[in-house]
Amino acid sequence: MKKKLLIGFGLLIILLLWPIVSIYPDWLWFKNLDFSSVFWTMLLAKFAFGAVIWIFLIFILTVNVYAAKRYNPGKDPGMGSQGEEGYFAQLGLSSRTLNLLIMAFVLIASFIIATKGSLKWDMVLRYIYQEPFGITDPIFGRDVGFYVFSLPLFMFIQDGLMILILFAGVLTIVWYLKD
Repeated sequence: MKKKLLIGFGLLIILLLWPIVSIYPDWLWFKNLDFSSVFWTMLLAKFAFGAVIWIFLIFILTVNVYAAKRYNPGKDPGMGSQGEEGYFAQLGLSSRTLNLLIMAFVLIASFIIATKGSLKWDMVLRYIYQEPFGITDPIFGRDVGFYVFSLPLFMFIQDGLMILILFAGVLTIVWYLKD
């Protein structure tokens, strides 16, 4: 057990050191050009936006799994509907292990999705620090800056929520079908 734990911590340290090693040349370049504040703003925006997406995904997916578990209390995960052993029990997975595997999947999948979403950090900063263009769209009566700064973020949020709903739906269906 200690050997597995040490290997796991070793891999975690390597995974955490890799981003630091890959960021260091960028920091040196920005520092050399006297733009280190731009580098830190960029890095903080990436991290903060990714963290917000990750926490939101974990929350929504966990609530969906919890609701599916709560509204299906009659069946034990891994047991069949007639009391015979289910598929997961035949594989040697207890209900606790199965729950841990599902939560690990939620954490890892939401981290991967949040990592991809954090690449849109510049769109968030453009939205936060937007300035009007002073030119009004003749059809909708909106400032042109809305189409440049706000609309891309709104479309990103709409697409992200659609993906989240589909992902949560598939996860909930898998939860119900595992019995």
